[in-house]
Amino acid sequence: MTHEVFISYCSQDKNVADAVCAGLEAGKVRCWIAPRDVAPGAQWAGSIIRGITEAKIMVVIFSGHTNNSRHVMNEIERAVSHGVTIIPFRIENVAPSEDLELFISSCHWLDALTPPIEAKINELLRAALGVLGRGIPDVNVIGEPARPGAPRYAAKPRHKKTLPAILAGAGILLAAALAFFFPGGNGHPAAVPGVVLESPADGAVQIGSAQLKWSDKGLDKKNLEFELCITGADGQPTTHRFSRNSHSLRGMSGPLAWKVRPVWAGEGVAGRLGNWSEVRHLNFYADALDRILATKAITVGTAESGNIFVIKEDGEFTGFDIELLRRIGNAILRKHGIDGFIKIDYSHCVWGEELFLMPAENQAVDLLASGISITSERERKYRLVFSSPILEYPQTLVTLKGAGTFEAGRLLPSTIAATAKTTNEDLAKKLTGGDPARFVPYEGSGTYDRMFADLIAGKVAALLVDKPYVLQKIGELWPEGNPPVQTVDVRPDLVPGIALEKIGFAFRASDTKLISEVNEQLAKMSSEKPDLIKRFFSQPEAFLGN
Repeated sequence: MTHEVFISYCSQDKNVADAVCAGLEAGKVRCWIAPRDVAPGAQWAGSIIRGITEAKIMVVIFSGHTNNSRHVMNEIERAVSHGVTIIPFRIENVAPSEDLELFISSCHWLDALTPPIEAKINELLRAALGVLGRGIPDVNVIGEPARPGAPRYAAKPRHKKTLPAILAGAGILLAAALAFFFPGGNGHPAAVPGVVLESPADGAVQIGSAQLKWSDKGLDKKNLEFELCITGADGQPTTHRFSRNSHSLRGMSGPLAWKVRPVWAGEGVAGRLGNWSEVRHLNFYADALDRILATKAITVGTAESGNIFVIKEDGEFTGFDIELLRRIGNAILRKHGIDGFIKIDYSHCVWGEELFLMPAENQAVDLLASGISITSERERKYRLVFSSPILEYPQTLVTLKGAGTFEAGRLLPSTIAATAKTTNEDLAKKLTGGDPARFVPYEGSGTYDRMFADLIAGKVAALLVDKPYVLQKIGELWPEGNPPVQTVDVRPDLVPGIALEKIGFAFRASDTKLISEVNEQLAKMSSEKPDLIKRFFSQPEAFLGN
């Protein structure tokens, strides 16, 4: 059965999300919620994307945690781009962050700040049915009679089995709501003795290291130990017993399930066992290479597309970086005796500094590829490691024809424009001696188009752009030739102390096996790069010597 609603939430708000899911489905609105609807062995990111794009409505469980969640932000952005109706369901009295406000400020909000939450879930159900073009059900999800005169949910005649079915659905929601507000039952908050799993969250993806943590709640501490049960991808459970409240995973890889129970091992209580905790699921890989070999897929973090290195058009994902990476991935599979071809997942796309933060913040990403300049500062600041250079070229100065460019290594134009927060800005400031009056920063989508327009209009005297983009943009703006601009490559022989731009892939520093494998394949592919340069670069002859 296809779903109609995608539920987006932070792991800290899972109880509310489960209650909402139960309530909507009791009202016959089918939901997609993770981790329940992620098929065993399926890629987490791909499943999320499909869940969003196939839904008509996204319900966002909004709390203070939501403001700080890049995953929820990515899900909302994807929903907006696919025209999915968004309904924020606010459970804490907090305002959305600036980034979130851009997407959800105009949405119809539902507040669930005070109990009973089931009444608010009823409102949510009515709102969802309205969006779906269906009527209000005869009985609300908590068993409350429908409003007089409200349209019926179903056009079919009611049968004798209808009331029990509705009451069963109401019981599901009521149980979920009571579990959230009164975990101990009996109408009162209760501390049921047992083991409470803390982290990682259910369905988490972790690369490099994973620490399973739990707490004991109301248990007798005398002679208390814990038994941890981990079930690997092969379906075989293994158990470990120890007294501490955590365990570092070693020697395991792939999708795992884990649970913990208390054990009392002292004299007189030997063999006394407590109840098992909930079961949580975790996708864990010691190195990103392990995941790539297991899934035959590379998940790439990228910046804005359409820039020679990364191109996304009409569902196609290509570009110099991507095609080179595809060949590297296929070679790695063959080296390890794995049949088939590598798949490139490109669902993680951000702009600016967040691109470099992605490997640390988003464990689903294996590496970054977007024509990224290799700098030691980026490696230090973002705890990244770059591959061997995949390409080298100069930055290029662009002026109107006849204008002066350099004299004895000194920049002549009065002002120079460059893309902000890039190596272009770093070089522009160096060329101007750090004079802020001479540097004009540009940023955002369409940067190069605006820079060239301002150069032609005389608003800036020169541009500083990486050579591939200069040649691409001149070819686009003046396809018939005879452009009104001239270019000069900023090379060490022209300006002493200037280095060529080196481009590479960026990795988490901890993914040492993947870094080694990629560099090994890059060394073997020098003969294949000319073919890709001819395919993607304007005036490829300018780069074939690199």
